[in-house]
Amino acid sequence: MILMKKARIFLLSLLCFNLVCAKALAEDLPPNISIKVEFRESGRSAGVVNGLGETYQSKTSNYTEEQIVVTDGLSASIRVGQDVPFVDFYRDYLYNNGYVETKGIVYKEIGTSLKVTPKIKGDLIEIELTPEISALIDKESKVIDIKKLSTTVMAADGESISIGEFIQDKYFSGTFFKSGRSSKLDIILTPRIMR
Repeated sequence: MILMKKARIFLLSLLCFNLVCAKALAEDLPPNISIKVEFRESGRSAGVVNGLGETYQSKTSNYTEEQIVVTDGLSASIRVGQDVPFVDFYRDYLYNNGYVETKGIVYKEIGTSLKVTPKIKGDLIEIELTPEISALIDKESKVIDIKKLSTTVMAADGESISIGEFIQDKYFSGTFFKSGRSSKLDIILTPRIMR
C-alpha cells in the first residue's frame, strides 16, 4: 500500500515536472513563418490574318500560389510537378550505331518549386528564396520554358512585396520559341510570423 502511494506521488510529480518543462520549452522555441509566393502570369498570342497585319487571337491568365511553413532560421523547400522523360541525344546516337545496348533517358523536372530560409531580424523578416516555375512547351523539340529567381529580401510581417517581374515580348518569343506570344510574370512574396 505504501509502495503504491509512493508510486502515485512519483507519477504525479513527474507529470507536473513534464508540464512545467514543456511550457518552458515551448516558450523558448523559435516561431514558425508562413511564406506565400504567388506567380501571376498574363499574356497574348499573336497571329496573322490573311496578310492584313497582326491581330491577337487569345489572352491568357495563369495564377499559381505556393505556401510553405518553416521555423525561423531553418530552410524548407516544396516542389509540385512531374519528371518528364527525354531521350539523351548522345546516348541515343550511341545506341543507334550499336555502341551501347540501351537508350539513355534523362528526366527533367517540370512544375513549380520554392526554396526558402527566413530569419526574423527585429520587426522585419529576412528571406532567402528561390522560386521557379517551368512548363513543357514542345516535347518533340525538347523545349522547356523556365522562369527562376534567386534573391534575399527584407519584408515586414504580412507585407506583400513584388520580388521580380519577367516580360517576354512577341519578337523574343517568336525568335527563340516560335510561338509569337507575349507574356508578363509577376512574382509576389508575403511572409507571416505564426505566433
